[in-house]
Amino acid sequence: MALPRIQLTLQDHKWAIARAWTILFIASGVLPIVLYFALRYGAHLAIGTVLAITTSIFGIVSFLALLMRSWALLKHDSECRPLVGSRWAMDYFNWSFLACFASVTALVVAGNVTKSIRLVALGLPVILVAVCGQLLLAVLFKYNRILAPFTISSTLKGQPIRSGTYAITEDVVAVDGARGQTYRKQLEARYFASHTVRRLFSQLDLLWGISGVAAGGLTIGLSIGLEDESVAYVLGWTVPWAYAAIMAVATTCLVRKSLIGEKEDEPSTLNELVESPDKRCAV
Repeated sequence: MALPRIQLTLQDHKWAIARAWTILFIASGVLPIVLYFALRYGAHLAIGTVLAITTSIFGIVSFLALLMRSWALLKHDSECRPLVGSRWAMDYFNWSFLACFASVTALVVAGNVTKSIRLVALGLPVILVAVCGQLLLAVLFKYNRILAPFTISSTLKGQPIRSGTYAITEDVVAVDGARGQTYRKQLEARYFASHTVRRLFSQLDLLWGISGVAAGGLTIGLSIGLEDESVAYVLGWTVPWAYAAIMAVATTCLVRKSLIGEKEDEPSTLNELVESPDKRCAV
């Protein structure tokens, strides 16, 4: 019996994905650094003004992304919502996004008020530790067979917890990738039908969790401890992106290897992906 298919091909969405990540990278990776040096050493503005300008761009882009994503989930005809819960429940990634946004906003505001370059540089590393720490927490819950303390996207409260990377993948592809509940159902079916997929998500939790907490923690330590504030600032805004790029390549290789093994275990599984975008999920 063939495994359930997942109707998704990234090849058809590569430009949309590249465009979205390019905008995010420029707003939260390139511009904060370029503007910092241009305004501080080129225009010779006061450090408070420099930080206010550089961080405002990051804040505006992040807020708009959160607003658009929330609307995609909450609007009346949305088909992007989790498979369980009410209209107002949203999904786990959105709640995590909101919590990270609030925490980093508080951190950045504190940095602007105190004119602390080091505090402002901690925004991305803190997000990295927070997100990857949640993956390790999911591993801990699964290992100890602790049931979900609350609804996590399509996993009801009291049900066995799935992998943290499963929840992120489900939410991001369904909402940001405009694949809707169709994708949520297909991913759930494949997850329960394939031991290889369940093992893959568990491996990704450990891979991203351990490495992300280590990379984020190291960046935080360097940003606080380095004598040169400008170097600390650059590290805070670049290391998380460099880490994400490396891990994206590693994840792609691991996924491909796992799926090849899955095909060998399940010869009848066809490598056919069907395109069926849900327009009501577009953000």
